Amino acid sequence: MKKVFKILGNTSASMLALVLLIIGIAYLHTVREINRAYQIQAAAIVIPTDSASMAWGKHIVDTRGCANCHGNKLEGMINKEADNFLVGHMAAPNLTGGNGGA
Repeated sequence: MKKVFKILGNTSASMLALVLLIIGIAYLHTVREINRAYQIQAAAIVIPTDSASMAWGKHIVDTRGCANCHGNKLEGMINKEADNFLVGHMAAPNLTGGNGGA
């Protein structure tokens, strides 16, 4: 009977050690991934100002309902809260330099 308990004890201890080893490896891997720093190059953004691009932008504003929250001149978050079935509930501060902005 002592031999059975010894075998069960050794097996349990081995399984516990294996589980702790797996948890430790997973923890170290996760910490390494969280602390990884990426080097990126900022790309220059060219904002088109031609009439076709402006017309396309106006079309997007008109069809997506952007003016409901941002105003007709898109000067920032006019309505600080939006509650829409498709989009959900949004509440945000005005981060722009427009009317009432930062």
